[in-house]
Amino acid sequence: MNKRGQVFILQFMTALFVLILVLGYIPSFKDTIQLQRTNLDCTNTSISTGTQMLCLGLDMTLWYWVGAIAAAGFGILWAKRSG
Repeated sequence: MNKRGQVFILQFMTALFVLILVLGYIPSFKDTIQLQRTNLDCTNTSISTGTQMLCLGLDMTLWYWVGAIAAAGFGILWAKRSG
């Protein structure tokens, strides 16, 4: 196998590892977010605007983390090696 093929296999294994790692962390992120939403009483309709925005930010946090780490995994896969 030539060097280029070996680099691709290494990149693929690293990307796969990162993606599996993301999938492993989702339940703990989800539990933490649910706990924080409970502590902030996000289901209450009479909370302040700032707390409502914080609850909205908490709702989006999981998707931002998963998206960023998944993008890093795919970036590793398609990274071009120079040299």
